[in-house]
Amino acid sequence: MFKYIEYDIETLQNVKLARTDSKEDSEESIDYISGSAIRGAFIYKYIKKYGVDISQGIHKKKIFSGDITFLNAYPKHDDKRSMPFPKCYFAPKDEMKKFKKSNSTLEIKLRPDIGYERVRLCNFAVANDDLNNYKGIKVEKESNLHINKNKTDSKTKMFRYESIKRGQVFRGIIRVKEEYIDEVRELLNDSIIYIGGSKGNGYGQCKIKNMSEAKEKNPEYELYEKKNSFDKKLYLIAISDIIYRNKLGEYKTFIDEDFLEEKLGLEKVSFVNSNIEIHTISGFNNKWNCRIPQVVGIKAGSVFEYDITGKVDNHKLIEFMNEGIGERKVEGYGRFVIVDSISDAKFEMAEKEEKEDKLSLLRKKRDLEGKLSDSEKKQIQNLLNSIYRKRITDQLSKEVESVTSDLKDGDRLNNSQWGKLMNLFKELKYMQPEEGIGKFEKYKERVMNKTGSYGQNKTAYEQLKYVKIKEDNILDYFTEIVKNSISITWLEEDDLIDSFEEFDVGMDENFAYRVNMEFLSELCRYQLRKEEE
Repeated sequence: MFKYIEYDIETLQNVKLARTDSKEDSEESIDYISGSAIRGAFIYKYIKKYGVDISQGIHKKKIFSGDITFLNAYPKHDDKRSMPFPKCYFAPKDEMKKFKKSNSTLEIKLRPDIGYERVRLCNFAVANDDLNNYKGIKVEKESNLHINKNKTDSKTKMFRYESIKRGQVFRGIIRVKEEYIDEVRELLNDSIIYIGGSKGNGYGQCKIKNMSEAKEKNPEYELYEKKNSFDKKLYLIAISDIIYRNKLGEYKTFIDEDFLEEKLGLEKVSFVNSNIEIHTISGFNNKWNCRIPQVVGIKAGSVFEYDITGKVDNHKLIEFMNEGIGERKVEGYGRFVIVDSISDAKFEMAEKEEKEDKLSLLRKKRDLEGKLSDSEKKQIQNLLNSIYRKRITDQLSKEVESVTSDLKDGDRLNNSQWGKLMNLFKELKYMQPEEGIGKFEKYKERVMNKTGSYGQNKTAYEQLKYVKIKEDNILDYFTEIVKNSISITWLEEDDLIDSFEEFDVGMDENFAYRVNMEFLSELCRYQLRKEEE
């Protein structure tokens, strides 16, 4: 029989747990302590105590076959383990801007209206039992600039890395077979562990404390116990990243209906809608000193909605949720809950939000100015420009969603038309700005003069005029962005400019042009994907 142990983990030093999509010269941190990192610390203590080869016999079964599973440790608030904030909520763009300044209460909706965008105010939250009141939690992080002077190399290597700030408490869960409970407690309870990168350089020290007695009931589901009166719908919420393969072994970002039918004993399951994010998942194998192959996974907080026929078997439901979905479940991946409903809600921050000091490395630049050569100063400036550009490109999906919420009558264009527009902007992206702008002008001229190209003798231009973004037809909207594509106008209303305004960072015209073409291409791809759904 499996039981569950809860515990707190306090960061005594800053902790470096890099996102797998980080760049070579800039490393961004996740904002929780992953099950794989805690599992690695347990394995280290296990080997140190027993001096055994863990790939053999009972040790292999215990550690690699799921007898001891480490779930992610999420930020703790009000003596609760927080949850990944669901990605199904939207709010008016203007109201969110006001909320950031006033930190009052924000009304969040399941169905976006014109002018709405997805709520991205935090990655974690605590909620009430009805899941209609959320308090957002921010994890504090710190950025540092590392300068590595190699005596055998004339070049000075510099990179920026981010870490979880010390002094924060996270709550984790261990799923363990009953016969191994005492062993787990002996190795971990009230112990010091080291996790993440740079463990020998003042990073990674944490303390395990407040370890609970083992329980039969999974504490992950305490929040959702009242949400099991299933009728005609169910909602699957990812409470960790999920790496899912279908029956053919293909990695997918969609949970198949027949898979759910089988697991829950239902007559029929039909997909209705989803609000998801995907990202690249990888890892590092210390034994082989190499990275694990990258796969695309479903991000924690993603939500899937299904219609159902039949009665949900409660025993099968609990068994299914305890088992998890997909790969790397022993490392905390594949966790989810299934609930009968999700409703509109209220949102507030759990505490007054303080501006994250993610740009502290920029300020350190000033202190180093008198100690660095011109070449080293140039490297720092290039790195800062790189960080600035990455933060701009990271906001593309946010801007695409924001504009899409203002788009009306997108179904006036069929898949083929959206696909052609997407390919046009992809092609323009790899041209020089002057050439690309000229090619778009020729395209526009052809469209406006062409007749009878699409069904029912309607011209392409007439069809494009029906599709609106706010009050502009989509062709005029495209024209305005392409015409001004050597600057990124949508940044003017963004906090990013404020964050960097005191520093000499920027972007050249070619970069701005490429970002704008990527934005238009992604906007068309988003519409194409919606049509396919």
